[in-house]
Amino acid sequence: MNSRSINYRDRACVKALSVIVWVDEQGIAKARDSAIGGIIAESSDHASVIQAAVDSVGPQGGAIFLRRGTYLIKRPITFPDIARVRIKGELSYSSGASTVLRVDSTFPDSRYVFECVRQDPTKANAIIDIEDIYMWNPNWSTTRAGFLYWAGLSAGFHGGPKVRRCVAHYAWRGVHVKGEAYTIVIEDFTYLAAATSFTADAVIAIEKDPSLNWTASSWIHRLFVFVGGKLSNAIRIDGSSIHVRDIHILGGTTVGNASNFSDAVIRLGKDYGAWTNYLDGIHISDVSAEQTALILDGVDASKPLTRNNRAVFASMVAKHVRFRNNAYNNTVVVRQSPDGAPTIDDAEAGPGNTVIVEPGSRLWSQSEAGKVAATKCRVVDLRPGASASGAATIPAGSTSVTVNHGLLAAPSKVLVTPTANVGAVWVESITSTSFTIRCSTAPSADTTVYWYAEL
Repeated sequence: MNSRSINYRDRACVKALSVIVWVDEQGIAKARDSAIGGIIAESSDHASVIQAAVDSVGPQGGAIFLRRGTYLIKRPITFPDIARVRIKGELSYSSGASTVLRVDSTFPDSRYVFECVRQDPTKANAIIDIEDIYMWNPNWSTTRAGFLYWAGLSAGFHGGPKVRRCVAHYAWRGVHVKGEAYTIVIEDFTYLAAATSFTADAVIAIEKDPSLNWTASSWIHRLFVFVGGKLSNAIRIDGSSIHVRDIHILGGTTVGNASNFSDAVIRLGKDYGAWTNYLDGIHISDVSAEQTALILDGVDASKPLTRNNRAVFASMVAKHVRFRNNAYNNTVVVRQSPDGAPTIDDAEAGPGNTVIVEPGSRLWSQSEAGKVAATKCRVVDLRPGASASGAATIPAGSTSVTVNHGLLAAPSKVLVTPTANVGAVWVESITSTSFTIRCSTAPSADTTVYWYAEL
């Protein structure tokens, strides 16, 4: 059936446009202006109908409602400069009850279902909201297709793209932002790619455009990733003041592939650096322990750009944390590491980095004790068995007392504080079970000495 469309952009009388799009029983997509009931476009080319609906929305703003059903997408859906567009579908995990954008085999390689790219350098990007959309690429083995690409300059502080309650199934990239964007919001985003032969780039990639400022002041909340194949990263950020919270990364152990990330699960700093970002509630499971959980890359060792970030791992199976190119003043917190302590690669770290290992990251054996080793980073090991303290008594007339410290290995540091003047005090004969506190002057009465030891 031939396409039929009407351009409604110039209607000055319409202040806010509402367009409803659906696919009828004959497979024809139709777009109707709900304000006056006119058909904007209809065609067997579903993407062209959605595009016509988008093009009908101008600076005054408007909403496009995609009714449940499957839309065959043969080309990217683009957004004109300045427009304010909300695209809302219907998302349900019941069969046939969602708005599904199915990528066709003729879709151009390495493009995105939604593309918002600034055409006029004197203007800002469209303000877009995308909600309740299920994107599916059954042709992933021959065609790489992403979910959303946004590139350019946001219109004001709140002009960054918003993506809520969406699913990307076999997407080459999920959400890719490049430019100067403020107040990006990505909430309840699910990424699925179970096939072990699947390869892709990243679920969330935030990059800087060299001609613009940084992306900043944004939120990524409730991200779920299941990948059986291989990605470069789940999250990659070049930007500032981005809050990431409640992230669940599930690898491919259950489908026979646990080596799912060729670079790192999360990378802060790639081409331009990342600073003052806060990541909390990160869960990584079902991946190999030898995978890299986090890379902090200063990018330029002479003028490092990655700094003052904080990443909190609620559960971390991938155990490597790596510092590159003098990244500095960063804090990494590991609350639970079920397979043992993280491994810190900090030969290239700058000053002021701290790794905190909390009690949920248990010590498995004596040989595993003290494994959190670093040459430049400060390590605070709070695990049971990683540190111990107590009080010992030097008897009157004696100059020593032996302490059983209860650690799993010989401590690397022992601090002692006597409660009376007993001359010089030192520690010797440190073993995996005990150490001896000595003093140069025997006390005339029993004297308490407080001690602290850590691996």
